[in-house]
Amino acid sequence: MGLNNDDDNAVPFRRQVLQTIKNYPPKTVNTGAAVQVLAASTIQRAIFRNASETATVALGGSSVTLENAAIVLLPGDSWVEEDAAGAAWYATSSDAGATVCVMGVER
Repeated sequence: MGLNNDDDNAVPFRRQVLQTIKNYPPKTVNTGAAVQVLAASTIQRAIFRNASETATVALGGSSVTLENAAIVLLPGDSWVEEDAAGAAWYATSSDAGATVCVMGVER
């Protein structure tokens, strides 16, 4: 039996209630090699913020660069990750000494 989830037969869903907030220490990110900003974990949602006033930050896997990143944060930008929040996340920056702040949320 298939699921017919189109506009005429939309299946309602409810977001999972997440009740535990985890604040991680800010990470300093430099140019060049990516730095791990969040280790693999059990969180269901991760919020990343570029706390730098001038640097651009790229988020992704261990080989992320500013050129290959799908997630690029300008100064002050945030990214909410729900699909791969529990993965190990890395960052690199356009300027040395950029800061990435991370908050996780779980049940």
